[in-house]
Amino acid sequence: MSKMEDDAIVQAYHAEYCRQTGREMPCSISLYYHWGLFAREFKQEDIKTVVDHLKKIYVGNPSILRSCLRWSWLVQERSHFRDLLPEAKAEARKKQPSEKERFLASIDKQVPVVDNTQTAAQVLERTKLAEKLEQWKKENL
Repeated sequence: MSKMEDDAIVQAYHAEYCRQTGREMPCSISLYYHWGLFAREFKQEDIKTVVDHLKKIYVGNPSILRSCLRWSWLVQERSHFRDLLPEAKAEARKKQPSEKERFLASIDKQVPVVDNTQTAAQVLERTKLAEKLEQWKKENL
């Protein structure tokens, strides 16, 4: 790769990290080196996957989340990212709940279960009504 391609890749990775974490930091020469190493091992979309996973895990602990999203912990020390990535990918593959299920969960209710079982008397009554309907159709139609 050329120097210009390397620059573009590093800038793209850095911009994605800043966008996902909400942090604004210049891409200095010291960061550039680590981004280059990071880009050889991981894809740019992996950043979003891992950051989203961390946000889900630490939703109630903003101080821990801030620590986990630190550039030095997540990118510079790639072993942390390497350990989190398979877990984050597995979590992302899980079936996501439907909009209805999310809504019902938000109001703390469960999806209602419809009981369609019928007693013998109900079945007999419906059968008699169906026979009467058929007879009426023959007479009137």
